[in-house]
Amino acid sequence: MDDFIIIPKGASASSVAILLEQEECFEDVGILKLALIITMNTRQIRPGRYDFKGISTMGHLIENITSQPGDLKRVTLVEGWGVEQFANELHDKLKIDVSKFKSLTRDKNFISSLGINSVSLEGFLFPETYFFLKYHTEKEILKILVNQFSHNYKELVNTHDSNSQLKMEEIVILASIIQGEAMYVDEMPMIASVYHNRLTKGMLLQADPTIQYVIPGKPRRLFNKDLEIDSP
Repeated sequence: MDDFIIIPKGASASSVAILLEQEECFEDVGILKLALIITMNTRQIRPGRYDFKGISTMGHLIENITSQPGDLKRVTLVEGWGVEQFANELHDKLKIDVSKFKSLTRDKNFISSLGINSVSLEGFLFPETYFFLKYHTEKEILKILVNQFSHNYKELVNTHDSNSQLKMEEIVILASIIQGEAMYVDEMPMIASVYHNRLTKGMLLQADPTIQYVIPGKPRRLFNKDLEIDSP
């Protein structure tokens, strides 16, 4: 049995009982379903990610899946971090599935459902201090991060006049390149102006930091041999 079980939104007493039986949390579907109905909790099953480690009685199990989660986990996602660092921090604090989280950030259908036209959510996950319920799923967490990004992006556009012809996705890509190029924050405006001038003149960006995306592993110092890699 896994320590964590995901109960989907709108799940009925029957479907939850079957799920828990399949995951070897409880052996008798009929008794569990009847217990949920008798206790009048059928309509109050809370969707989310549940930790059943240490639960040994039916009463404790029912209380666990019908109680409103009251404890929040404080998670700080630092500016400059990539998807992998976000995933590792969220795993440390919330025990999320790192592989599933990273896979979702590259899932075309999921990304499209968020209204984003990109092959990855890299750059669309807003760095901030969040308070998550410990039962939030990987999808729910990603939606929260992307929604926060969208909110801040719209506020920025509304409060600053911009003549830029770039789409939101193109701005995110350019911002990621600038961040990868700069060693210090105060260098960013100068680097940004260089890339904007190249775009205005129709030149290639020739941005060395983009090599990081084709090198396996975590971001590292680039060497001249890295710049010779043939990649689109």
